[in-house]
Amino acid sequence: MGQPPAESERRMVYLVATANADGVKPNEYVRRTIQSAVQRGTLFIQEGHGFVVMGYDGFDHDFFPCGSGETVEEAREIAQAKKGEEHLYSSGDDISTTFHIFTREGVPVPLVEPEATPVDPVQTHEPSIQFKDIAEIANTLFSRIDPELENERVLANTLVAKEYPVPRLPTLSAIITDKLRVIRDAGGSVWENQDLQGTIVHMEDLGRISLPKDLVERERWIALLLITAAQERGLAYGKLIIPPDYLPEDSEEFGKDRKVYGDAVLDKILERRTFTRAVGELNTLEKEINGEIGIPVVQTVINMILSGHLEQARIYASEETDKLRSYPAVVKKLDEILDINRS
Repeated sequence: MGQPPAESERRMVYLVATANADGVKPNEYVRRTIQSAVQRGTLFIQEGHGFVVMGYDGFDHDFFPCGSGETVEEAREIAQAKKGEEHLYSSGDDISTTFHIFTREGVPVPLVEPEATPVDPVQTHEPSIQFKDIAEIANTLFSRIDPELENERVLANTLVAKEYPVPRLPTLSAIITDKLRVIRDAGGSVWENQDLQGTIVHMEDLGRISLPKDLVERERWIALLLITAAQERGLAYGKLIIPPDYLPEDSEEFGKDRKVYGDAVLDKILERRTFTRAVGELNTLEKEINGEIGIPVVQTVINMILSGHLEQARIYASEETDKLRSYPAVVKKLDEILDINRS
């Protein structure tokens, strides 16, 4: 019993939108909600419990605590029990309550324990990039991401990042490899896979990883991250991601790769970057208008796009037209990117 994953994910999109409207990161918004409930004397969060089960009501969008556990296993038992009973109180998934687990700091916890990532039996015959080469690529082909760290160290930290500090939880490298294997076996695209892209955005929102600010450079950096993670765990990735995905388009190497991969492949990369660059221009425009916080609706749309939820972004932007009437230049750019016809 319980809600399908898509409905649960949709509620988290609403949660991110609410947090953006308040000008805070999603985990900070959740932390404040939990703290406020404790201060009001809620009986659903026990003192000393580090994991909180939160409900999200699909009817009125209320976000509330409904249990807690001293361990993550206890919290999962509560959440699963709540999910199993929900059909008794609601007639449809769209108005039912979904259940989510967070630490007291607002960090989300998976409802089920992630499985360990197995070693891929498929041996890659692709020319691998040596670690020293990856370090050089990270340091020389990208702008400085963290003023206090070389890019190679930022990349290394990203690979070992975890969603929250629990020893048995897999690293981002393991999660990426697992998702790449699924995408590869299904013949999919890493750039259109919502699960993979959403995971990276989610880890960035939590502050677990750092990515370049420029969106095209960010996309190139993710390509390097995927290749590094795949090589680290012996996954054959040649059909999913290639060196031109992380190379600057004006570099000599990118031009030479036309002979290796063909015009169609590289032109598709350039087409994708043109779209990403337009999204970056939208991001710059709305922050010029409304400061660093930006325009909440637009920030939510951008997060949806970066997470691979292009159709959902199109629907959301169309539904929130009234909130954008004061920003005609933003609406025009948004409509160009998402191909929305408001006439």
